[in-house]
Amino acid sequence: ALETEQEQRRLFEEIVKRGLTVRDTETRAQDIIAAPSAKALKRVERDGELDALEKKLKTMLAARVMMRSYDNKARIAVEFSSRKDLVAWVKRLVKEA
Repeated sequence: ALETEQEQRRLFEEIVKRGLTVRDTETRAQDIIAAPSAKALKRVERDGELDALEKKLKTMLAARVMMRSYDNKARIAVEFSSRKDLVAWVKRLVKEA
């Protein structure tokens, strides 16, 4: 279960905005639960390298990109405007690999 009212509200808004199915909603809720909380993250000051990589990915993917670095780990989140864009990107990625 989502722990805070803020998480619940955020998921509700996403359901309405994106028209999520029940399965999509369940998956998204699990993602929120599994994500480290803001309190748990020990953020490292952003540096020029991280900013440059984020900007390059944003341009290359034509999508919203968020990068975080914490506890000697890093996380990249990419938000595509449609499922079609995501599928096209994955196909390009697999083809180039």
